[in-house]
Amino acid sequence: MSAADAVKQLEQQLEQLKKKVAEEEREARRQAEEAERKRQQEEAARKREEERAQAKKRKAPESDDESDSGEEVEQEPGLLVPRRGCEQCR
Repeated sequence: MSAADAVKQLEQQLEQLKKKVAEEEREARRQAEEAERKRQQEEAARKREEERAQAKKRKAPESDDESDSGEEVEQEPGLLVPRRGCEQCR
């Protein structure tokens, strides 16, 4: 093989390697973008879940005193008063 042929072969190999590197870089960028999209989706889902939990907490009674059990409780010794009920029971 002559020197010119060897140089030509090396140049071809170099071009093939450049193409391979470019393709691998594109694939790495694609995977990074996909991972970022997935991370953002998971973050959005986590925030939605937190908002649902907060909304559920706001709707739930804060203590047993707010529940409408209909039973009487002793607030002062010897004095029984009905527990607070819902809006319709008042």
